[in-house]
Amino acid sequence: MLGYVASSSNGAIAGVTVSVLNSTNSVVATTTSDSSGLYFFPLTRNLTLGAGYTVKVTLPKGYKSSTPASQAFTWQANEVTLRNFVLN
Repeated sequence: MLGYVASSSNGAIAGVTVSVLNSTNSVVATTTSDSSGLYFFPLTRNLTLGAGYTVKVTLPKGYKSSTPASQAFTWQANEVTLRNFVLN
C-alpha cells in the first residue's frame, strides 16, 4: 500500500503519520511520509485476505482537514495505490 501526502499547493509534506484501521477502527499498521510525501506499508502480514480496511492520516499541527478524509479498500494481497491525501 502506498500513496502521497501533499499540501493544497502540491508541496510534499514529510513526517505525517498514516494509519491502516480495521473494521473496528483499531490500528493495524502505521507509517510516516518521507521527504517527498511518499508513504508505504512494507509489511502486510497483519492484514486478513478479503477484509476491509480504512487508511487515514493524522493531521499535523497547522492543518485542519484532509481530502479525502479516509480511503477504504479490501485487502486482496495485491499492491494498493491510494489517492493522494491533500492537507488543508
